Amino acid sequence: MPDLHLVSQELEENYDDLLLPFERHESKKARDLGYDNVLTYMKVPVLWDRYHPTAGDTSQSWYMLNSEFLSLRYCPEANFSVLGFQRPVAGDYVSTPVIWQGALTTSSRRMHGVLTAITGL
Repeated sequence: MPDLHLVSQELEENYDDLLLPFERHESKKARDLGYDNVLTYMKVPVLWDRYHPTAGDTSQSWYMLNSEFLSLRYCPEANFSVLGFQRPVAGDYVSTPVIWQGALTTSSRRMHGVLTAITGL
């Protein structure tokens, strides 16, 4: 089961508007003082991203990720390696480039999902 849903801002706002008529507060105090309003789907957080691949498109996508099957792998030779101090040409300072190389990988692609071609927003 996924533990994170990623959508565009437009899709998140539409989903939120769909749920608005069904929103219930357990008490008047909770309603007046505020509450944890993280949008969820089946108790899993739905987060929007301004740089979502389908942001601004007429056809949206909903990504579902399972972090148990994701891992961040890095290259040991380029794991925040310092290349040495350098003085820019016309610069009155020195700086040092720091490099990092790596990739986000998965051990089981079938444990993730995507809903595509969501229209009517």
